[in-house]
Amino acid sequence: MAKSINELRKKIKPEVQAAARAKAVAIIAEMSLAEVRKKEA
Repeated sequence: MAKSINELRKKIKPEVQAAARAKAVAIIAEMSLAEVRKKEA
């Protein structure tokens, strides 16, 4: 399983990988902000 994921990652363009990582970071940031707002409310 891990081997096939690594092979797929090699095929993916670095730009696409970077964009996906940025998107994931943005989603995580939004989620943590939502959690903070819930606690404050």
